[in-house]
Amino acid sequence: MSIAHLWFVAIHPFDGSNGCIARVLTDMSLASSGNSLQRLYSLSSQIRRDRSNCHGLLERLQKGDLDITARSLWFVQCFLKTIDEADRTCAGLLQKAQFRRRHARTAFNERQRSMLNRSLDGFERKFTTRKRAATARCSMPTAQRDIKELIDQGILLRNEGGGKNTSYRMAGL
Repeated sequence: MSIAHLWFVAIHPFDGSNGCIARVLTDMSLASSGNSLQRLYSLSSQIRRDRSNCHGLLERLQKGDLDITARSLWFVQCFLKTIDEADRTCAGLLQKAQFRRRHARTAFNERQRSMLNRSLDGFERKFTTRKRAATARCSMPTAQRDIKELIDQGILLRNEGGGKNTSYRMAGL
């Protein structure tokens, strides 16, 4: 697959979109080689993110001795990064599913639900009352009540430190 991708972009058969077509062909090849119809990763996305290295290696290869070792190692590294990213994504999804299962019968108001969703999605791992009030467009006392209820339920934890900058995080994350 690495060599096929390399030769497609090296030959450059079309006026444009050769890199895009090569990435799609790579993902199609991976999809057809597995025994599952589901794929939880996108190698093409990682190649696109690292296209400057891809182009640099291709240029050195074309101007050099045509040794594809460095380019093949780069391709394998892209694949490993892709798998690592898929692993992190799946872990996050499982974490959210477990939280929702544990708290399926817990009643949250809309502000609390929004706060928890932002935390579960990784936007706010640590937050303060002031930040929550601004994000939820509510008063500081309302944000404090929402946070206190979640602390009392064991869903939020207070971080070390205190005073005006007391911050909170979700328990178990």
